Amino acid sequence: MTWQTLVNPIRDDNTSGAAELARAAAMAVLEWIDQTSSWPLPEWTAELSAFASALYMAQPAMAPLFNLVNNILLVSESTGVHQEVRPSVRCAVQDFLEQGDQANRSLAAATLGLLPRDARILTYSYSSSVLTVLLEASACQRLSAVFCTESRPMLEGHRLTQELTKRGIAVEFGVDAAIAMFAERVHMALVGADSITVQGVVNKLGTTGLALACRHAGIPCYVVGDRHKWVPAAAAVPELGQLKPEGEVWREPPAGVIIRNAYFECTPMELFSGIMGEDGPRQPEDLLQQLIDMPVAQALRRGVPGTH
Repeated sequence: MTWQTLVNPIRDDNTSGAAELARAAAMAVLEWIDQTSSWPLPEWTAELSAFASALYMAQPAMAPLFNLVNNILLVSESTGVHQEVRPSVRCAVQDFLEQGDQANRSLAAATLGLLPRDARILTYSYSSSVLTVLLEASACQRLSAVFCTESRPMLEGHRLTQELTKRGIAVEFGVDAAIAMFAERVHMALVGADSITVQGVVNKLGTTGLALACRHAGIPCYVVGDRHKWVPAAAAVPELGQLKPEGEVWREPPAGVIIRNAYFECTPMELFSGIMGEDGPRQPEDLLQQLIDMPVAQALRRGVPGTH
């Protein structure tokens, strides 16, 4: 099995959240390490770099994928004894998986403190982090109902609704155009993030509309995202302008119609009430400084050929 066959399912997945994709990518790297244990080290290191870069470029808007790859390349660049590269990379990937599990639990615990009793929460698209918060809120009897919309064109809202209702959580569901109406009926909004960058919060197209609807309704809107969602300021900027298949929006449009099917957008941080992390809410100015201080592997820095 080549690493290309491990990358393809991640590249083709257009419904899973960022954390899910990163976990799948980490498991793929561990599988590849096991399969290539007998390779000569120079060949192995070169292929590892190519594999890691391909994983990132498969879903460049997903910060957890970036951070997985960044961790792998930083370890590869900094390990002085060549014989230690393979076990060091394996440890880095395993640490990434363990940190992700712990971060999700800590993130849920921190976010619960924002919720009033019998909370009515608005959300958008599918986020495993937001889902964990909602499940914990329900278990603590802090949740009255969840409001969400379909999240066209891939209908991630359907998946979230199914996950909630099979656990007995009440959901009001509507088309995406209902987002402003829903904002008038809830206490607050919680939304996930694919990436948190110095430019803003990268997430499903429609997140800016959600944030503006919440501002108009006078309710808080928080981003829920752990450190794996952070992208260092020195990293290459992910490309968001790639258009997806037109048929996902309109299978047979009239001649001359231009269909713009973009999945992601970047929402300014100042439109949100705060960014919820594992240790509580962060204001944009504090978070920006931490993004500036984050290390970046040489291959992922701005201006390096092949990056943006």
